[in-house]
Amino acid sequence: MKVVAIAVLSLLCGTSCDKREAAPPATAPVPPVPAATVTESHETCTAGKMTLCPVDEAAQDPALAAYRTKLLDAVARKDEASLLPLLADDLRVSFGGGGGIADFQKHWKTSSPDSPLWAELGAILEHGGSFIGEGTNPSFWAPYVYSKWPDDVDAFEHLAVMRAGAPLRNGADDAAAVVRTLDWAIVKVLEPASDSQAAWRHVRAADGTEGWVSTKDVRSPIGYRAGFNQVNGQWKMTALVAGD
Repeated sequence: MKVVAIAVLSLLCGTSCDKREAAPPATAPVPPVPAATVTESHETCTAGKMTLCPVDEAAQDPALAAYRTKLLDAVARKDEASLLPLLADDLRVSFGGGGGIADFQKHWKTSSPDSPLWAELGAILEHGGSFIGEGTNPSFWAPYVYSKWPDDVDAFEHLAVMRAGAPLRNGADDAAAVVRTLDWAIVKVLEPASDSQAAWRHVRAADGTEGWVSTKDVRSPIGYRAGFNQVNGQWKMTALVAGD
């Protein structure tokens, strides 16, 4: 996972790279939950090789924590006018060319309350994050599923279960029997989700148990993530990208 992080940080420094891009997800907007809930949930998680416990390091920097509160408020209100001043002028929106606030507005259609941005960024901020980099000005990346992904687990073949007690079922249906529950587990993806099964992912747990888990309970480490840096002494969102 360090390789992914280094590559993204290099891009933020101006290095060009030909990478795959992801289109904005067509998810329904939902109000974000304060990111503090992540650290509270951490008490129920026991770390392990195939367990990814939630992490939120934002409180280590009071200025970052205050900035994130403003960002969460703008997202909750779907308020473009409040959001834009919180973004870096050279905000990265993809691994291709371009970038900047105008491209961000066009890419995400931020003037619309129906923009998928509000749900996606809200989910990212809800799920904590951590600092990446050395020195006096490290970057902060969210969610923790990206920033804390273990180096020795293939990010393209696995997903993180983002809660305790997530049911693993023997079919892609809420009525299917529960095979077992998953607590913050890292699971292997067995096959791509079809259009008819977009709400479910077919996975294998670390103990070999196979089944179907709700898409709402899992997240990919190469899904959308947000990067934050200090720009002229103020925290700004400097990237909102997906893929690798």
